[in-house]
Amino acid sequence: MLRNTLFLALTLCATATLAQKRPAALPPSVQERLLREGFLQEDLAGLELRDDYRTAHNGLHHTYFRQHWQGVEVWNGDIAIHTDAGGSVVHVNNALWPRLAKRVNTTVPVITAQAAMERVLLTNGIKDRPTPSGQDAHTAEYLFFGSSFSGEPVRVRSVLQPVRGLLRLAWNVNHYTPDGTHWWNVRIDALTGEELDRNDWTVSCGMDHVHGEEPPPVPAVPNDYNALHWPVESPNHGARTLNNAPWTDGGIASPYGWHDTDGAAGPEYTTTRGNNVLAVEDTDNNNSGGSSPNSPTLDFDYPLDLAQAPSTYQNAAITNLFYWNNLMHDVWYQYGFDEAGGNFQSNNYGRGGTGNDFVYADAQDGSGTDNANFSTPPDGSNPRMQMFRWTYTTPNRDSDLDNGIIAHEYGHGISNRLVGGQRKKHQHGQVDAPPLERRTDGRRVERLLRPDDDHGAR
Repeated sequence: MLRNTLFLALTLCATATLAQKRPAALPPSVQERLLREGFLQEDLAGLELRDDYRTAHNGLHHTYFRQHWQGVEVWNGDIAIHTDAGGSVVHVNNALWPRLAKRVNTTVPVITAQAAMERVLLTNGIKDRPTPSGQDAHTAEYLFFGSSFSGEPVRVRSVLQPVRGLLRLAWNVNHYTPDGTHWWNVRIDALTGEELDRNDWTVSCGMDHVHGEEPPPVPAVPNDYNALHWPVESPNHGARTLNNAPWTDGGIASPYGWHDTDGAAGPEYTTTRGNNVLAVEDTDNNNSGGSSPNSPTLDFDYPLDLAQAPSTYQNAAITNLFYWNNLMHDVWYQYGFDEAGGNFQSNNYGRGGTGNDFVYADAQDGSGTDNANFSTPPDGSNPRMQMFRWTYTTPNRDSDLDNGIIAHEYGHGISNRLVGGQRKKHQHGQVDAPPLERRTDGRRVERLLRPDDDHGAR
């Protein structure tokens, strides 16, 4: 069993009024505390329930609210309340704004959502001008579709952006870049068109619990992966081994194996694709249609000769990338990064959260070198891991065979989903990058280098 593994993761000028909000009240003790601290009742009247879930392994209940003023959300204006199994408040993270009436400049825009979108794309050097496709009734986002954004729409919504103690009405323009190196959120002043702030969903890096369910069925076909198993970090640290049906060590994390998506016995895919990840090569950097190993018997055993260029051992590299994305999924499942916690799965098997957000893992990605990155949209949208070649040696080295980098990048996804609630629309800005790097490096070291940890193996 997995245990002892890790420490305590289209009218384009209208304001956003269509969202189906979930108004909610704070617990009385928290509301009383805020009123004593100088908040007014009107500051708390527009709170919207954003996330509400329980962490299975410790019983903590996590509730997230977002602040609104006259129907417009406050950018990162959140409060998180954590209660124990008895309902007592154990911790509160508060980023709400008091005295909103004196801080907000207006809730009526001058420039349109489309004009804001066009300014952002022009600034970011993108020539494609996507066409409008109406407004999302659930999120109040205006949607624009074009051919240069890897199938992702450009999303625009109104927010109140903090600027030197005030809250200015702005359009947040969310778009994926054509080369996959950024997934921008850019706030444009809705009166002047000035860029106020931006943050990036892509983080680039220069590098035994019982749940009370029946154990997963063991598939009747071979399921072998020739990969660098924990705690081997890279080929410099040890050799690959053949690992059979490794998901059986993960309890209910992947109950039908790593190639299932329909929740019934038997794989839906014989490639490096399943419920948790789709791993393919993306050497041409088009984020679509890359090749991947294919084995009708689910035996992924391919030669690896590091004296040759990475292009000669793509199948071995993709297998390792697939293996480690699944391993990270199954390990972190035991510690609260499950369906309700906003993890990355196609099918959530009826356990809460929003599905259809398995990881796109791009091996030997052509958009860069000597780096790797991870883009994390909210729960229900697919994250993307891009792994690059490292050019300091001849032949080049492949980061798909560096488990420390894979674990580190996956850790960014965990941090971004769990901090502030998995369905939040706005993630960390660049100011948060150093502490996020430290947190994910901590996970990498803990995951790989603890010799006293069984890391879920039996």
